[in-house]
Amino acid sequence: MTVPPCGMAAPIPPTHRLWRSAKDHPDWHTWDADSLCWLPDGYALRFNPEWSVSWAEHLEGVHKLTSEAATGVGHPVVYEATVQGALGLGMSVVHTPQGNTPVICAHTSVHYTEDATPPPSRRKELRTGLARRLVRVQGSVTLPPPRGA
Repeated sequence: MTVPPCGMAAPIPPTHRLWRSAKDHPDWHTWDADSLCWLPDGYALRFNPEWSVSWAEHLEGVHKLTSEAATGVGHPVVYEATVQGALGLGMSVVHTPQGNTPVICAHTSVHYTEDATPPPSRRKELRTGLARRLVRVQGSVTLPPPRGA
């Protein structure tokens, strides 16, 4: 697939990747006792009403940028998911460029579902499923494990 020019919305193939920046802060992560590590949570998985991410292949292919481009002021950690990972949870993924310059040209919206917002318990399940599919590709989470972990 040819990646479209900046500012033009296009379908994103399921094999492509999404980048989400996060702070190295407890409001952005939760301790996972099963894997003994911090997982993105809280603000890192905030849907307002969508989950805002960047289309990795657009930034790499058109602009020759790395995941570092997805970091923002105070957001040194970048997580990566595949479009297929979100689709596999029943979420929808739509390229929603906010302009024609990096990084806003790669803006992508992930919605819980295509047509409605699910009830709170289902939203929590979806965020947990999404968190388990994310891989940290930039930066470090330096939070100490919780007491007793």
